[in-house]
Amino acid sequence: HIYQTQWFDKRLLTFERASGKVTNNIEVGESPSHVLTRPTDDLLYVAINGGEQVVKMTGGAAPSAVKSINVGPNSSPHGHFITDDGKYMVTPNALSSSVSVVDLDSETNTIIPTGGVIPIAVWGTPDGQRAYAANLLGTPPQLLSSLTVIDIPGKKKLSDINLAADYDPV
Repeated sequence: HIYQTQWFDKRLLTFERASGKVTNNIEVGESPSHVLTRPTDDLLYVAINGGEQVVKMTGGAAPSAVKSINVGPNSSPHGHFITDDGKYMVTPNALSSSVSVVDLDSETNTIIPTGGVIPIAVWGTPDGQRAYAANLLGTPPQLLSSLTVIDIPGKKKLSDINLAADYDPV
């Protein structure tokens, strides 16, 4: 199946892959930004950008909510990442300048300040050791775009990478 969030609404659409037929259109929460499938069990994780949670759902033709995982106050999670082994999920918390590392087996959450402003998306290494949070604005006082490097299993910030350090617009 193919899953599509309706970011400016409250719904998750499910399509049959072969025919394109819509099999489900379910309300999941305010402004669902992204949906990911956990590689180990095909559960869905929908970031609720208009809230403070990621909704854990069953997969298949008619997904249904299993649980909401809180990722922190005023978090507004956006483009999250799940490690290839399905152990961790990392959410960029756009309104709280942090990321959350969630152990998906225990569903415990560790909030890590990024130092950047408006972390909007996360990508991680294939071995699940590092995550990179893209900060729309960088570390003050420069306020230029940056990446925050996160040690996923260690649940801590390692460094910031200033993406505009050697930028020359000419």
